[in-house]
Amino acid sequence: MQLKVITTLDELQDLAAIVGLNDSYVVPVWSDTTIHPAVNTLSVLFVFCQHIIYCIPINHSESTNQISTKNLQLLKPSQMFAYNKKELMYILPNANIIDVAGIEYMLHNSVSAIESDYTKIMRDFYIKFRGNRNVTTCIPLMNLVEFAENLYTKMIILTKLYRPWEFLNNTIIPTCFALERYGIKVDEPEYLKYFGKGARKNIKDGYVYSSYYPYLITGRCSNAFGGVNYAALNTTNGCRRAFVSRFDGGKLILIDYESFHLRLIADIIGYPQPKESFHQFLAKQYFGKEDITPEERKLGKQLTFQTLYQDSRDEVLPEFFHKIWHWIDTNWEEATKNGYYYTDFGRKIGMEHIVEPTKAKLFNYIVQSKESEVSLSAIHGMIPMFANTLLRPVLYTYDSILLDYSPNDGELSRVINAAAVLFGGKYPTRIYVGDNYHEMELYTANS
Repeated sequence: MQLKVITTLDELQDLAAIVGLNDSYVVPVWSDTTIHPAVNTLSVLFVFCQHIIYCIPINHSESTNQISTKNLQLLKPSQMFAYNKKELMYILPNANIIDVAGIEYMLHNSVSAIESDYTKIMRDFYIKFRGNRNVTTCIPLMNLVEFAENLYTKMIILTKLYRPWEFLNNTIIPTCFALERYGIKVDEPEYLKYFGKGARKNIKDGYVYSSYYPYLITGRCSNAFGGVNYAALNTTNGCRRAFVSRFDGGKLILIDYESFHLRLIADIIGYPQPKESFHQFLAKQYFGKEDITPEERKLGKQLTFQTLYQDSRDEVLPEFFHKIWHWIDTNWEEATKNGYYYTDFGRKIGMEHIVEPTKAKLFNYIVQSKESEVSLSAIHGMIPMFANTLLRPVLYTYDSILLDYSPNDGELSRVINAAAVLFGGKYPTRIYVGDNYHEMELYTANS
């Protein structure tokens, strides 16, 4: 393919006219592979269109030009394919982008690491200069061209094999982008106390950034960056104290679905939702009485989760479990016959991609998929609220969302009520408020 290097604004405007009328494939190359895209700088942007490779150097040792990342807003593509849409949204947040990794995910229920397309010289540079900043800017430009061609070839093959999953492309990825882009304000000494001095590299102007990965076979998003697993922050060791509000007089608000896992299962199998706590509802049946002690509720909760995903079945358990087993048997038969199962939101779970598949494992994946699909869909509905207020999404963890509230948005109770309605939908929620993520108190209307 012909290579054309874009170095002036006039040339960029000419390219904008071309991609505005034709499909294009885009490969962004960041200056530093260890830094989050929210605070990174672009080294080179490659655009493949009409059999030409357009190379746009932004921050590279071999090129000085007039073009900045901000100038790239001139590109308003007809349709742009990128291997990682979420990453490209940091450069072109409003572009019509198709996530090609999502296509690979639909085909294989997993996604290959982008590092597999690196050239040997790129790998050598990243190994030799590990710990140095902006290593990419020193890698020979033609090696970056070769890497971009490798990734382009992969994207071409994938886009010919399967169609995009619209819910992933249009809801999950933009929602993950919205969750990441604002960062999480931290108390720096507390953050370093719990996550170590090596975590200092994660902090930029008092913020850290998480990274949601939506391509796991379980259907859940993982969320880790810089050696910190933000999806599984310890609830007891005090590390959550490090996460605070960015606003003077601000508060963190946690909106948590009540018994979310069980209520999703009830939806899946068509079981009526109890008005009380689902765990309380089941504990009453386990112990055969109306008044349940906190200890009995705790034991009941343990029994519920022990029972949900094991293949053995106890006939004396409540009707809820018999309904689950009937649903599992019916859908296992269909899934094994067809070779796949489609979730309510259209994700294809291929049976051949499940390691040692069992009825319990398939059911677990189905429930986890619905968990992510429902909650991320709800957060997606909140994006206009984030755009029109100072309220910021901080962290999503499967069955809850953490928000950062500014007093400038008005009365706390009004903001809480509006956010809870949007996030909760038909599912009951509990709300907690605090000065940091560790010290949070249950919020009531009288709080």
